[in-house]
Amino acid sequence: MKRALIVLLGVVLAVPAPGNVPVDSMALESTLERLDPEARVDLLLDRAEDVRRNDPRAAIDLATQARIEADLLNDRESLARADITIGVGHLYLGAYREAMEAFRGALAMSEVDADSVIIADALNNIGIVYFYWGEHDTAVNYYIRALRIREHLGDREGMAKGYNNLAAVLQTAGEYDQALDYFQQSLAMYEEVGSIGLQAASLNNIGLLHYDRGEYDLAMAAYEKALEYGRQIGDNQHAALTLNNMGMVLEARDDLEGALARYHESLAIREELGDRQGALVCRHNIGVIQSSQGMHGAALANLEGALNEARAIEVLELERDNLESLALALQEAGQDERALSVFKEYKAADDTLRAQERSRQIFSVQTRFEVDLKDREIEVLRKDKEIERSRRNALAGGAVLSVLIIVLLFQRYLFQKRAADEIRRTNTALRQAHDKLERAARDELAHVSRVVTLGELAAAFAHELNQPLAAILANARAGRNYLAKPEADTGEVDGALEDIGDDAGRAQEIIINLRRLMRKGEMRRESVAVAGMVTDALKIIRPDCTRQGVTVEFDAEAGLPSVIGDRIQLQQVVINLIQNASTVIATADVPVPGLLVRAARIDGDLVEVAVVDQGPPVTDEVLGDMFEPFFTTRPRGLGMGLAICRTIIEAHGGTLTAWRNDGPGLTVAFRLPATGS
Repeated sequence: MKRALIVLLGVVLAVPAPGNVPVDSMALESTLERLDPEARVDLLLDRAEDVRRNDPRAAIDLATQARIEADLLNDRESLARADITIGVGHLYLGAYREAMEAFRGALAMSEVDADSVIIADALNNIGIVYFYWGEHDTAVNYYIRALRIREHLGDREGMAKGYNNLAAVLQTAGEYDQALDYFQQSLAMYEEVGSIGLQAASLNNIGLLHYDRGEYDLAMAAYEKALEYGRQIGDNQHAALTLNNMGMVLEARDDLEGALARYHESLAIREELGDRQGALVCRHNIGVIQSSQGMHGAALANLEGALNEARAIEVLELERDNLESLALALQEAGQDERALSVFKEYKAADDTLRAQERSRQIFSVQTRFEVDLKDREIEVLRKDKEIERSRRNALAGGAVLSVLIIVLLFQRYLFQKRAADEIRRTNTALRQAHDKLERAARDELAHVSRVVTLGELAAAFAHELNQPLAAILANARAGRNYLAKPEADTGEVDGALEDIGDDAGRAQEIIINLRRLMRKGEMRRESVAVAGMVTDALKIIRPDCTRQGVTVEFDAEAGLPSVIGDRIQLQQVVINLIQNASTVIATADVPVPGLLVRAARIDGDLVEVAVVDQGPPVTDEVLGDMFEPFFTTRPRGLGMGLAICRTIIEAHGGTLTAWRNDGPGLTVAFRLPATGS
């Protein structure tokens, strides 16, 4: 567990410089009404950049409003500036995918001018997203591309930011000496351009590097200098950050009283500035120290306050870390039951972040593909610029060259059109292939599950088929005996033949139901009568339940609406839920081994099918993990049945849940939208 939440990771965001128009938030709307469209866009962007650190959501809203108005003006520079501000807001919130999309949008708006500051900002910030994703090689590539543009423009401050970001990657990789060299180059450039605020930021990064290496004296010296610079220019935000980092050093030295003093100083400044994220970090650090000192009441108050603030600003990583610290503090305070409850919340938050990471990996692959396409498109645009320059030079050469240029321009247009069409076709094909593979995988998995289920029910099917076949055999023998008599009794023969036809129909119906379930194909979309679907499923599963000594009752609400979906896959879900419940009851000591299948309309727009058993109690662990792949309580189970059921129901736009009954047993139910809802 991290004892401190570090805010500054050595990465410097490239953000457009704030405007010079002071705006009071209460009077923003009235001010906007008096401005022309261009001034409105500038004011909205200035205001968004002013609040992006303390209120990133408000910054995103303001920049989005500015983007809408800039789009009406066809102002590409303001569109790119808005995208960068939106991306920075998402970055502060930890929404890296949304940040990446915004930065890529800014790059697309500015790509015609390959040497612009906006291009460098966008490339730098894309590198930062890859840095946070842990893809450091990709991050370095983008940093270097941004750095080359800065060098070409002679932007010393921007170059210093680039060196700073490269140093952060090296520091993360453990290359501390080389990282320190880049940090010092960055600091020297900030001193050269006279940027005291960025000098303070660079000193903070140097201090953090020394802190990581355990060089606490050097770290404290860097922080003290950074604090002096911050106070010199009245930058309370940076002073608060530096005080927090100094507290980390003192805590590492076991000077807990000194660390608490620094954290409290930082907290006071951040609360005064309205820096909610920074304040909750300070409260977290204070609470952790108080817990270690046995100050349980104060520790819990600070940690719970930090947790509530993390939830309020909706930063899941901070919420996850605060939940972990609160659970440990509750355990230290002897509140074991509550500690267990909080730890479960921590695990849920951690699982969510892991799921987001898996989604991010998928998005990263797609992003790389899009980046390659975009780079080729940028290369086309660069060639366009060269053609345009050639056209201007050729105009002075005469009419013949002018005609030649027109021909070249027309060829360029055709080339651009073909390239754009090819990019669109490739993207469409990629999306269609992805969707097709996903559907095929889901259908294949459902079909395999049905085959496995039918294999498990083979004994019951054999018994069920044996009854009509035995009756057919007996009636056939009786009919032959009747015909063998001297005076054949045709009435008895007709009765035997009629019985044979009825029993053959029963056997045929069993085989037809089996063939339907064995059918393999894509998921269909058709109107399914829920009661009829469940009744057909019961015809298949009831013999197996009877063989296990379990009775099944079906209660369907009158006038139940239909749903849209694949009848076979929905029957598969019903069979699986009944089979699971029947197996649990049959292997447990249950007084009344019975099941109830209930179908009813819920909340007007939903149809619910529930399987209610009277089985043994269910633990919290089983209830929480029963729908996860490969989780099973059966000795020979694979643990895929319920996971596949959930996939099928979600593909139909529904939900699959489970809960304990008021009495014994468990209810597992799925809900689907009614037709027309």
